[in-house]
Amino acid sequence: MGPSFIKWAGNSIGSIDGSQTIDRLIENNANTLVADPVPLPASAPPIGGGAQGQFRVYTVTPIPSFSNANWSFKIDGLVDNSFNWDWEQFVELKRTEQVSDFHCVTGWSVYKNTWEGIPLKELLKQAGVKANAKTVKFYSGDGVYTLP
Repeated sequence: MGPSFIKWAGNSIGSIDGSQTIDRLIENNANTLVADPVPLPASAPPIGGGAQGQFRVYTVTPIPSFSNANWSFKIDGLVDNSFNWDWEQFVELKRTEQVSDFHCVTGWSVYKNTWEGIPLKELLKQAGVKANAKTVKFYSGDGVYTLP
């Protein structure tokens, strides 16, 4: 999680790994990405009525840290247009807002969340996914979800 998410989430985050508090997460946050994305006006509370409930942060690895030098978002492979954005370029992309509920597979929920970001379908449309593409491979900062 990046510093902008932590600042945005604020009191909506409950326990972290079952014990830590949001204050502890902020204190231990090693991310140095700048600049923070400026929230769109439609993201300002109380759009959606405000989050009802608390997020819980579960992790099996340390939370990775990023700086502008080591963060990137790449789309390549079976596409017409490959992209590789650095942090400064990525935060300038057009974002949208939506209000939706978040339900975790572990049984808890947070309702009426205002989310802001870039829909993956829009990025893939820009890239021009080729008709013979059948799967998507995601890599994460902690490496846990990366296939060999």
